[in-house]
Amino acid sequence: MSLPAKAHNAGILRDLTKIFNAAKRRRDPSIGAIAATLEALVHLRNRNNNWLDDAQHAIAAARSQQHSASGSGLTQVETMIYILDISCSLNPYDYKQSQQKMHAMHDYFKSTPQAKKDHNILSIPIGPADEPLVVETAGVFTRLPNGQLNLTLTWISPLDLFVLGSLVSSLALCRRNAKERRSEPLLRDSLLHLECKQNFELCRPLADNH
Repeated sequence: MSLPAKAHNAGILRDLTKIFNAAKRRRDPSIGAIAATLEALVHLRNRNNNWLDDAQHAIAAARSQQHSASGSGLTQVETMIYILDISCSLNPYDYKQSQQKMHAMHDYFKSTPQAKKDHNILSIPIGPADEPLVVETAGVFTRLPNGQLNLTLTWISPLDLFVLGSLVSSLALCRRNAKERRSEPLLRDSLLHLECKQNFELCRPLADNH
């Protein structure tokens, strides 16, 4: 999930576009959703002239692919899409839009079981297993018990996503009014999780604060 210097972003974006287009041709929405999500992340980091439009376009593409991949276990990816979408409303700040996006994310947390683990591995079933690919990629591709090929990626953990979601939610609340009291519980939760990262039982669901 780390990104190199901005000078290399153009190459990264080209590669992500190629991956996204190839995933669409192969009708593999899981890979398409991940590629578009990473593209949005690069645009938000890069901040070129059209960064906001480009980021929002990538988020829309990621969301479209995610809906097509429903049931593929990409909760961590969809959570990141919500967080990136809120981030697009923070600078320039749009209070009404940020509140709508924040509540949409909280509704998602209420309706979707969240993995209660602090791990950063994302596993994606992508089709029939290819034995040479399994052997030659040193664990990047593995074979599932049902014979399907599984792609393993490093991704931000569910626990870290919880912290990040709390932080962007508090920013969405307090950017308009620094004395906004609703942001305080979210900030406290973020700090608690950072301090107690090894004990998920101390964490309360994000939606419980609303």
